[in-house]
Amino acid sequence: MLTKLSFINSYRPVVADRLQALSAVFVEKGYDAVTATQQAYAQIKNSVRENAYIMAFSDAFLVVSALLLASAVIVWFCHRTKAVPGAVAHQAKP
Repeated sequence: MLTKLSFINSYRPVVADRLQALSAVFVEKGYDAVTATQQAYAQIKNSVRENAYIMAFSDAFLVVSALLLASAVIVWFCHRTKAVPGAVAHQAKP
């Protein structure tokens, strides 16, 4: 099974372009080339982590929604209990 992370490597042109652009931004801010590249990798890592958290939350929301829907269907098919004749409900003391 392929994960989203397996598609993120520096050999893909899209990722290489993004790394180069981020490195250029960090160089403009005054970092040297090595530090700028490290910061670019860290920025991409943080972006991937943030997207992973969002996708995990979305999956959890989907599971909870499915469970609530299944519970609603189960409740719909449950039979209502009938009161036993002669049974008394809780009465307040006089």
